[in-house]
Order: sequence, then C-alpha cells, then structure tokens
Amino acid sequence: MSGDPTIRTWLAQAAAGDPLAVQKLILIHHSRLRAIAAQRIAPGLRGKLEPEDVLQQVYVDVVRRIGEFEYRGPDSFLHWLKGILEAKLIDLHRHHHAAARDMRREVAPGDKPSGYEALAAHAAIDSMTPSRVVAREEAESLLMAALAGLSEDHRRVLELRYLKGCRLTDIAATMGRSPPAVQMLCGRAMRELRAAIQQISGIRP
Repeated sequence: MSGDPTIRTWLAQAAAGDPLAVQKLILIHHSRLRAIAAQRIAPGLRGKLEPEDVLQQVYVDVVRRIGEFEYRGPDSFLHWLKGILEAKLIDLHRHHHAAARDMRREVAPGDKPSGYEALAAHAAIDSMTPSRVVAREEAESLLMAALAGLSEDHRRVLELRYLKGCRLTDIAATMGRSPPAVQMLCGRAMRELRAAIQQISGIRP
C-alpha cells in the first residue's frame, strides 16, 4: 500500500501541511492502528478504555502536529502515527482514573444513544449497520478522520452530543453557552462534518 503512487502523493502533501492529505492517510491506516491500540491497552483498563477513545485523541494530535512530520520513506507516516499512539497510550494509562472522574463530573449522559453509530446516523452514513461489520469499521474510520480535522468547538460539541450522549443543558453548562446557542453550534458542526466526510470519502487507492 505504501508504495502506491497515490499514497506517495498524499505523503508529500501531508509533509507540506495539507490537512486533507493527513485525513486521507489517517483513514487508510485506521484499521492497523486500531488493532495496535486494542492490543496495547493494559488488561486492567480493557472495558474502561476503548481503542476508539485513544485513536480519536491520537488523530487530533496528528492533525495539529503535522508540521513535525518528516518524510523518510514510504512507511514514515505509519511510524510517526505509531509513535504518537504509543505516547498517548502511556499518558492515558498513567492518568486514566483521574480523567475518568473528571469526565463523569463534566457532563451527565442523556437518554439518546451515544457512540459512532449515533453520529453516523445523523451524518447519514448509511453503511454503518450492525449486520455489516466491515462497513461499520469503515464508517467509524471515516468519522474519526473527519472529526480530527474539525475546529475545536465543532469537534467538542459533536463528541459531547453524539459520542457521549449528553443533554443540551449539560453541554451548555460545560461549554459556557446557552442551550439554543449549543443547538446552533451543533448544526454548524454537523454541516462541517458532512462536508469533511464528502471530501475524504471514496478515496481508497
């Protein structure tokens, strides 16, 4: 895969700081990174810390830190991703319990379904269904790559609303906005997410 001309083009574009190229590379490396994350999570944290939780943070860091990436061969981006993943896992293993307490205080879960299935449904990714495991994983990777490229407020409101299933009033208190303002922000964030999905979908070489 890394020797494909299209991949080499994306690597060059990523090294030059192109965010869309970064998202495309995240998408094609997601399955491998998810397997690594699942394997490396400490046994005592399995069930409390999911690979998706780790990777979403990794991908945000990747988009923010792309200026640090240096192309050193076809597998250089994958090695760079692995380095960020390893560092994130070490940090999460060290601070997981305190972070979990902070998360519980921050917002109260709502009654709506949470997770990537809920977000995929609102983003109209029809391929994510319980009976199609491969399609579900592909939709998940697409969502995570798209989320990583959103602005901070847009990513935050979608994570709270759909991934954690929080109520509008709790999100408003957390973000220091009124509930109507949060609802408007959520609408703008969803439009940005759909636009990002359209940009990076259907690009497997």
